Amino acid sequence: SSASPSAQPYPASGTAILITITPGAYPQPSYQAPTSPTGIAYPPAATLIASPTTGISTPTLNPSMVATAVKSPTQSALASATKTQTSPPRTATYTAIPQYPGPGVNPTVTSHYPGPIITNTPLPYPGPATPTRQPTRTPARSVTPAPSQSGTLPPLPSPTGRTGTPGASPTELPPKPPLSPPPPGSSVTIWYSWGSSEAAELQSIIQSFQRIYPDVTFSLLYVPLDVLHDTYQEAAYLRNGPDLLLGPANWGPKFFDEELVTDLNPYVPPDFLASINPAALTSGKYQQSLISLPLSQHGMVIFRNTAVMETAPITFEELKASSLQVTHGGIVGSYLERGSLFSAANIIGLGGSVMDEHGYPAFNSQFGLEWFDLLTDYDAAGAVTFNTNWDLDMFKRGKVGLIIDGTWNISLLTQFIGTDNLAIDPWPTYGTGHMSGWVESDSVFLNSSTTGDDRSASLAFVGYLLDPNVQMHLAEVGHIPSVSATIPRDPLIQQAMQAFSYGSAYPITIDQSLLNLYQKELDKAIQNVFVNGAAPNEALKTASDNLVIQLNKMQTLP
Repeated sequence: SSASPSAQPYPASGTAILITITPGAYPQPSYQAPTSPTGIAYPPAATLIASPTTGISTPTLNPSMVATAVKSPTQSALASATKTQTSPPRTATYTAIPQYPGPGVNPTVTSHYPGPIITNTPLPYPGPATPTRQPTRTPARSVTPAPSQSGTLPPLPSPTGRTGTPGASPTELPPKPPLSPPPPGSSVTIWYSWGSSEAAELQSIIQSFQRIYPDVTFSLLYVPLDVLHDTYQEAAYLRNGPDLLLGPANWGPKFFDEELVTDLNPYVPPDFLASINPAALTSGKYQQSLISLPLSQHGMVIFRNTAVMETAPITFEELKASSLQVTHGGIVGSYLERGSLFSAANIIGLGGSVMDEHGYPAFNSQFGLEWFDLLTDYDAAGAVTFNTNWDLDMFKRGKVGLIIDGTWNISLLTQFIGTDNLAIDPWPTYGTGHMSGWVESDSVFLNSSTTGDDRSASLAFVGYLLDPNVQMHLAEVGHIPSVSATIPRDPLIQQAMQAFSYGSAYPITIDQSLLNLYQKELDKAIQNVFVNGAAPNEALKTASDNLVIQLNKMQTLP
């Protein structure tokens, strides 16, 4: 099993590049396998170079960016991308504007924004459940497989509205649009660390948006991921920087505490948020505020080799039976990971919590005990590992039917066992709950210094990025959509979306050092039970007590 992307080193830094988007048609990028999420090295950066004949920017690889790495973007590039303002006092100010649901209708224009029109209803979860010795709870829901879709990708939204075959029938009208579209002359500056195919797709989306609002201008700046956080922090503190920042959701709490990003709650109505996967949406919630919106999601899932195990298990009992049935001749039905990074989210899926709202342990409960029942049943299902890559290595060799790993390995696994043999399954039921995995988000933030017309245009573009049809285009370059109504062309991305419907939001409100403490103590508890023979209730109590002591000590530090 591979570690969480958050724990991986950042890629080498490069030179920041300023891109000014001009209206024009862009070529449709070819499909690229999913790019790596938070902390994993992205593909080589793209420089967008204007054609001498057409004046239209097209993506090309820039070897010099990779070869001549620098610690941070040059001052000249940074200065040209930021707003020229004087340094403000520390405290940011906020000016309220009307609620924003997405680009709106100009009363003098017949075309309108094809905004979110489907309210997300969580898919029911499968049953029957596998009995355990724990007290019973209200049964969880059952899953209906997501509909599949084939054929060519529909064009992006145009001024005449949504085109192509919709993924699902509308269940309600779009949210009430603002009274007027983004004012002419408004601009949107975006900083990002996307790869070349992603950058080309972003330009294509901008071009589509500009067909609706041609008077809104865009500037893009590529900043390497390893310096994007600090570069934004320094610029935003001086009331400079971009209007929109594309980055990992876990950057949000620190930026919000420093008043560098805006609370989006006043501008985004609840029915717009209802279309977003709850686990992904949770990554943007902090202190009763909405500090970011998820453009895409990634996390832990169950991978299945269909050449080894033909059908997806609905319950853990089915997983166990299917695994034992195919285990022979060097083939193992399942090879499951017990490490807490890969298994602790099951506590939430079973109905409990890993920690409370103050960051203190909450796993010493009946759901923690049921989690240990599940980890014990891993042995009955097949092979088990603990914080190793043995399961991943055997899966790549075609020797395993099921493993638990991260969606950042989709491309790797398709290379080894083939696209036709790889599937991502919904989380099986267990007891009166279900298995689960962590879900993380790659998000969009609004700079707190962005105001007036530019803020209206920025919010309009954020709403456009979260339209299901636009999300479908982002899926073409490997992004797993966060908007549940989206039906991507790639079946694996469809399956990942379904699995994430019952994933658990990875904590963003807790400092990474504290999350490391949780992982360390939960791993100790697992070892105490399965290596030292301790009773699960004793192991859970010891881990909880140790965390409380360390948390109290941290609270008293100056």
